[in-house]
Amino acid sequence: MTELLEFLGTYWWILIILIVFVYSAFEEWLEFKTEQRKIGSSTEEMEAELQSLRHEWETERKRLNRRIQHLETIVTSEVWDRAHSDRASQESLLDDMESEDQSSQDEKAERLAQRLRNR
Repeated sequence: MTELLEFLGTYWWILIILIVFVYSAFEEWLEFKTEQRKIGSSTEEMEAELQSLRHEWETERKRLNRRIQHLETIVTSEVWDRAHSDRASQESLLDDMESEDQSSQDEKAERLAQRLRNR
């Protein structure tokens, strides 16, 4: 034990330098971890926002596909051809559509498709 104390007494400056290096390395490691957490949290926020946008786009895509299907039903319907050639039917359909100005375009297309299917 005395040899250790004698060694430390002689080379105490080496011990101080080692402590400074260890402390400095530990401090840098803490800064690195802090920065890594910041980056990780911003990445998670971006992923959440991306998921939200994907959900909105998927919902909008489905809504547009339904609308296209209704419009295709209207345009390809034989009843549409007859209604289009028959002026009175055409005017009544247009009058119905004009009276429903307050409802959305999707609802109009869906109701018109239903009417044409049911004829």
